[in-house]
Amino acid sequence: MKKSKLMKAILLGMCMALLSSNTAFASVLVDPNQAQVSASSEALDKQKEIDQYVLDHEQEIIDQGIHITHTAPIDNYVEIGILPYSDEKADYLYQLFGKDMVKVIEGVDYMTMSGAAPETGESSFPTIPVSIAGVMLTLIIIGGTVLIDRKRKVVKE
Repeated sequence: MKKSKLMKAILLGMCMALLSSNTAFASVLVDPNQAQVSASSEALDKQKEIDQYVLDHEQEIIDQGIHITHTAPIDNYVEIGILPYSDEKADYLYQLFGKDMVKVIEGVDYMTMSGAAPETGESSFPTIPVSIAGVMLTLIIIGGTVLIDRKRKVVKE
């Protein structure tokens, strides 16, 4: 009897945990043509130098009309993404950091995903917080527990 109650409590706890869990949505955009590369320690040091300069001279860079989107150590150089890209702005950064370990490219303006499709305003994600499979599994577990309990009562009588 105690074992049966313990089993019911465990199953009920599992069902409640499953029903109260939510699905997390994430989107990762990966370019399959771009291989992962490792950076040299010199490139990492150069990136630290560039990042520190950008933090210390932020207003000066903004006054030049440069928006730095990212710095990334790649192989033996540091890639700096800027918006809007122009040769003059790239030359300005090359004068600051040198050309030997720096490559200035057109950056990408990053935005957080809101889950809304821009053209329709409708959500691009499902609005049901619990998956149908989770609900079905919970119902099966509860139904199985009820059937086993009834069978035990019939056998005992």
